[in-house]
Amino acid sequence: MHHDCKGDQLIRYPVGSRLMIETIVDFSRKLGIKTIAEHVHNDSLALIIAEIGIDFSRGFFIVKPDPAVSLELSC
Repeated sequence: MHHDCKGDQLIRYPVGSRLMIETIVDFSRKLGIKTIAEHVHNDSLALIIAEIGIDFSRGFFIVKPDPAVSLELSC
């Protein structure tokens, strides 16, 4: 199991957001649930996420998406 945390919430809703996210991470850790931060778009947000102790993160700062490729499907 995992819990998703949208990193951009730390920027858009800064008052109390960090405390709320720290509480969710702590609660998840006690239940053995890994946490994932989404929408990590810059280094300052990546640093905050590391400080909080979120297990995984993803977003444009971590890795840019690959361009779309055509897929051949066989039936």
